[in-house]
Amino acid sequence: AEAYWGVDPVTQHAKAAEQKGFKILNGLYEDVEDKIPDAYFDLIACNDVIEHMLDPIGFLRDVKKKLKPTGKLIASIPNIRYAPILHKLIFEADFEYAQSGIMDYTHLHFFTHKSFRKIAESTGWNVDLIEPINIQPFRPITNLLLKIFEHKYHDLRNAQFVIRLSIPFSAKS
Repeated sequence: AEAYWGVDPVTQHAKAAEQKGFKILNGLYEDVEDKIPDAYFDLIACNDVIEHMLDPIGFLRDVKKKLKPTGKLIASIPNIRYAPILHKLIFEADFEYAQSGIMDYTHLHFFTHKSFRKIAESTGWNVDLIEPINIQPFRPITNLLLKIFEHKYHDLRNAQFVIRLSIPFSAKS
């Protein structure tokens, strides 16, 4: 059995990974899901992936069966509540897609910490961790305001968050 598997829709990337010894399924998850064994993986990593999926709710609901009962899913997700994005939307009335980053034109879904937690919990996951990553400094006055209201606006400085999900104990038996 292969130790590392991957799913990649880009044929060139899939072939390059296969040459390094990985088991790669070329296509979208929805297209190759039946070729992925159930109850097989200790860890599924989706770094900058879920926001590109046609059906992230269906994916989160169904991918649990691919994990061993003690398995985990980790992912990084762009944060649509990032202050520079909100500034453009609120003060410049602009919702402009870009070649990369939070507003990447290939993103089909946008999440905040709160909205992702709701989706994960509604699809049967325990949310073990949601932490900010890619934290960006702001001007000193903005940092001061954020510090004062940190309990409510703590996530405005991070461009992404990392999550770790696990299968609830009751679902393991």
